[in-house]
Formats: sequence, structure tokens, C-alpha cells
Amino acid sequence: SGYDSPMSALAQVLKDCNKVEYLMYDFGITFETPSTAEVARFYGFIDDAPANEANCTKNKYDGSVVFKNNDGDIKQGMEFNVLKGCHRVVFQLDGKTYSQQFNQRGLDFFKQILSMQQQQLKKAQGGGQ
Repeated sequence: SGYDSPMSALAQVLKDCNKVEYLMYDFGITFETPSTAEVARFYGFIDDAPANEANCTKNKYDGSVVFKNNDGDIKQGMEFNVLKGCHRVVFQLDGKTYSQQFNQRGLDFFKQILSMQQQQLKKAQGGGQ
């Protein structure tokens, strides 16, 4: 099949990271979680399988995620898609580009973030409840 899994190499890079920074482009959502558990959690969102890119647009992503170490150095960056039936995480490792399937846990995580954002917007606009 010629599938070359990046997952163990990725795990090696991420084991030195203890901070995750998320950015969702079209929603202006950005947040940072300083914890090794969060790094491990995001790793768990990535399936060890190539992404099905049938519904994906080349070079068009919903957001990005950056992993940093103790000193705040960026060790790994990724871009991801979670909307419109395109579910993937794209990153470079050892000079190669990988596009991995983003699993349901990952999709649920971002759905939750988006719905919280929408509730906050409603509150801000409604000014009541």
C-alpha cells in the first residue's frame, strides 16, 4: 500500500512538548493549553491512517495547532480540517508532508469549541440571558 506511518516519529517530537496553541481561522478563535495531557490528547485525535481527502480543498484549512516545549519553542505545527466532511491533520516531519485522518474524538472536541463560541457570541449580541 506504500503507507508510511508518521505516528511514532510524531510521538517522539511531541513528547518534549507541554503546550498546545489552537487557532481557528474563520472564527477568530485562539486558545492555548499548557499541559502535556493536552498534547497527548491531540495526538489521540490523529488516526494512524492517511486522510480521505475526497471532500478537502487543496491548501485550504480550518485551523492550525502548534506544539511548544518548556522554553516556548515551537517543535511542531499542523493544520487541520474539521468541517464540511473534510477531516484531516496535515503536517511536515523529516521533510515529508503527511495528511492523516482526524478521528471522531477530534471532531467532537472542535464542535464543542465552536458551539461554546457561538453561545458566547449570542450572549454578547443578546446582552440579556
